[in-house]
Amino acid sequence: MPSQNLVERIEQAIQNRDVSAAKPLIRKFLGKKKSSDWQGSQTDDLGRVCEWYRRLALYHDGLKIATIEKLPTRRVSSTSTDGLQLLWTARFLNALGASEFSIELIDRVELKSEWDFRIAGNIYLTQFRYDAALECFTRMLEKQSTASLKDYSTRVSRLSYADSLSGVGQYKKALGVVKDILKETNEVAEPFFYGVCHQVMGEIYCEQDQCEKGLEFLLKAMPLFPASDAGPDRGYLLKWIGYAQARAGNRPEAEKSFEASWIILKNLKSRPETWLDVLRLKNKLGWLGEEEKEILFQYPGLSPGFLSRFLPDEDRKPVTVGQKSGAKLVIYLDSKECEIDGIRYLGLSRELEYLAYVRLTGQYGLSVERAKTLLWPGAGLQYLTLRSRLEQLSWRLRNQYALEAHTLDGQISIPVKDYDKVKIVFGAARPPRFLETVKEFAATQIHGYYRIAKTQRLEAIKLWVKQGWIKEVEVDGVRKFRSLV
Repeated sequence: MPSQNLVERIEQAIQNRDVSAAKPLIRKFLGKKKSSDWQGSQTDDLGRVCEWYRRLALYHDGLKIATIEKLPTRRVSSTSTDGLQLLWTARFLNALGASEFSIELIDRVELKSEWDFRIAGNIYLTQFRYDAALECFTRMLEKQSTASLKDYSTRVSRLSYADSLSGVGQYKKALGVVKDILKETNEVAEPFFYGVCHQVMGEIYCEQDQCEKGLEFLLKAMPLFPASDAGPDRGYLLKWIGYAQARAGNRPEAEKSFEASWIILKNLKSRPETWLDVLRLKNKLGWLGEEEKEILFQYPGLSPGFLSRFLPDEDRKPVTVGQKSGAKLVIYLDSKECEIDGIRYLGLSRELEYLAYVRLTGQYGLSVERAKTLLWPGAGLQYLTLRSRLEQLSWRLRNQYALEAHTLDGQISIPVKDYDKVKIVFGAARPPRFLETVKEFAATQIHGYYRIAKTQRLEAIKLWVKQGWIKEVEVDGVRKFRSLV
């Protein structure tokens, strides 16, 4: 059993945000354990190691330790090894951008303990699902009825509770929670955590448009963060400092703060919403151009909660990315159609769907982790092995369409010189374009338009009838279909 001294050294390294010191110590703690070795009393160590990796933003490392080999066929108790591994797998996948699958995993676990509700609450919180997050944290508090704020872990969990309160607009109560935490936090003994508390206070004041007061707390937090810290908390701090500086009329300093935040958060290779939120705040200030706003809105797979904070449903419109005419390859992403050298095809190959997602992200690039979840939503625990399949899709694009998809620092993009070779039509789901060009048609006309086989034609008709886009009619004794769109 690892010594208590080793655990204390790891905790100290993490609190100092010294990743280079913490990683080898955690490996020493682990020994030769792998994800299948966690059984019985060792599950306490599993939870401890996963929490260490989370605090260091080493999500891939944590995922390798937590992932189980096979999904259970029924709901499992969180007190079982499978249940604990599912919870932590969900949290790490969510941090990497596999949001929907993380919720699916949470639904497979019977939540019982304080930690269960804490993990689930944080997953909902990062997806901007504040009501669900608050419900989980409220259950967590019930389990913490005898807990003391002198305990570091309890204080960390209460900060998340404060974030959920702020998310639903209960700012006064959220501030009260953080103030209670600060009373039990020693600035000298725990400078970083003391700084995080001030950061959260500043953020809550900014959320309710008290940015001058918010900036005071944010600037007080800044020197309490280690100068070498490149973790998410420092990125969040700089983001909100930038916003508060902008509201105070200091645009040059605000731009510097936003840029520093962007670099930190993007380098974490975590869920895209983490770093795109910098753009959301800049848009709130009116600093984004139309092209930047379009890219932000159309970034594939964004959490609905994030989108609603950026752009109300009624303001969203279908968009076209690329030249209005002249592109040899046109992809209609929502209706799953494409046009190659003027010939229309119904259905999208996986590589063309991949290309569409990458092109939509423009200069920002598509997160590798987000690409996996978009292209293989049901992949489940094969998530860690999907990188090679992405490389296969890139190979197909290069060989079949002479288009390059490059991956750099976890982001996939195509060269600017190839932008005009591809046109993407994207927005609200809509019927296929064929139905916009005809009023009545015979089944054989679908073949002439799309060049598809008879079986594909029959499947298309069946789907269109089900969607309410067409209805069968008889014209002069001949069976035809009438477009309803």
